[in-house]
Amino acid sequence: EIEPEGKVIPESLEEFRAVLTKGYDVFPEQKSRVAYRAEELILDENSFDFTSYKDVYSWKDANPDPQTAPYPYIQVYNSIFYTNHVIEDGAEKIEESAEKNQLLGEAYALRAYAHFDLVNHYGVPYNATTAATDTGVPLALGIDLEQVFVPVSVQEVYNQVLIDIEKAKSLLNVTKFDAGLNYRFTKTAILALEARVHTYM
Repeated sequence: EIEPEGKVIPESLEEFRAVLTKGYDVFPEQKSRVAYRAEELILDENSFDFTSYKDVYSWKDANPDPQTAPYPYIQVYNSIFYTNHVIEDGAEKIEESAEKNQLLGEAYALRAYAHFDLVNHYGVPYNATTAATDTGVPLALGIDLEQVFVPVSVQEVYNQVLIDIEKAKSLLNVTKFDAGLNYRFTKTAILALEARVHTYM
């Protein structure tokens, strides 16, 4: 019940928007690391970050160079933490409005995207015949600082991703954001994510 000094406890739409913006901001930019393992990029031995990516590029996962850039696992769950805060507390504290629905829709969409990204980086690739028993990743669906992160099946992760996508579709009401804000999920972006999920399935 004590108000911390120098901290803001989100209460308004603007404050919860700032929380979700932080969730977008901390989402890691790891796609380039995946691209190093495909045939679309060639590693430049003279680049300043050569040591960070050479073992990724050469698929040397056993005993990599200590300077190798790690795949971000915890950072994605950090982003999910912010989405859960908006979903749980924002739903109760923000007054009803189209802006509130948009914000909550974005939170569900970002959480869906984060779990989808996690299961495809750290789980077994989706196979309809084995997904129910294949190991996926832990689901984080609430704010619980004591949560034990136990992996669930790939099917459970995909089921949750699709649930969050449906919830997002029912809430999102912006079709396009202006440049500078176009990192946010829109009605168009959630359909693109849904299509990608079904393509992977």
